[in-house]
Amino acid sequence: VDPREPFGRREIAMRTISGYAGYRAALWDVRLEARDLELVEDVRALEGASARSGRTSLGVAGRYRLHERLLLRAGQRVAVATRGQGAAAFDDTFSSVGAEVEIDPRARVGVHGGWGPKLGPLAWLTAEVARGPEIFYGSYSVDVDGPDAGERRAVTGARTRAADGTVVFVEDVSAHDAGAVRMARAVGASLASVSGLELSARYERGVRHPLDAAAPLRRDAGGLTATWVRDGVRLHARAEMRFERGRTLLQPSLPVDRVQRVASAAASWQVAPALQLSGRLNWSDTLSGGAAEALFLEASGGLAWRIDPAVLVLHY
Repeated sequence: VDPREPFGRREIAMRTISGYAGYRAALWDVRLEARDLELVEDVRALEGASARSGRTSLGVAGRYRLHERLLLRAGQRVAVATRGQGAAAFDDTFSSVGAEVEIDPRARVGVHGGWGPKLGPLAWLTAEVARGPEIFYGSYSVDVDGPDAGERRAVTGARTRAADGTVVFVEDVSAHDAGAVRMARAVGASLASVSGLELSARYERGVRHPLDAAAPLRRDAGGLTATWVRDGVRLHARAEMRFERGRTLLQPSLPVDRVQRVASAAASWQVAPALQLSGRLNWSDTLSGGAAEALFLEASGGLAWRIDPAVLVLHY
């Protein structure tokens, strides 16, 4: 289903091929990237042909440790070709710079910014402070005129180790743009065992409402995650249920009674000390009033070849 019309009838298909090669030295590292994306809109259109569009981009990113407490970052992505007239045929060129400062061994902050001719300016801040067994973290980003025009997003949270292998956390997320506010709080815990199995659970409640009105739409979400690691093999699975209740934000206001089921599975295999294969499958469906409303399916695969101090990664 087209994410621009998440509860409409239009269907899309998207294919991405990407890869990068990296090199790491004592004080610096660099990575060269390539990516090709193709989008097919109106896959099952009854009238007219499906619209195809795409773009190809190249990029380079690097880090340099100027001081034991100061890390500099810079990146440049350049769109080298676009094709078609659809939504994917745009210039995604983007330049970015940033710096991370370690104030002391348990506190650090980061400042980053960038600009692109189509994406516009983007800036974000990050911070993390540890006190005893607790770690507090936060981030703040501003998208001035890009795809999320005027959106400001803040994330704050804390996590602590309650016992050997057990971590609990709480996180607050807020975002607002020119017309609406979104707020959410999440709590969760993870438990690791000596057998290589790790279990985690997360519950989140959030609201979304126009700037000048009470919140008409509320979402509750809960998920379980399991990870198993043993002898070069890593298996991961996640299941989540989301419930939306209330009324639509846009007029005419309509009642909302929506259920969304989300599932994902991933696996990686260390074929050899320098070679790793990986794959992932994501699935979700949405029911509104008991009737099917949307369906999503995504699969990906990857290959990583490490030739110390370099690495080559392919992703499809």
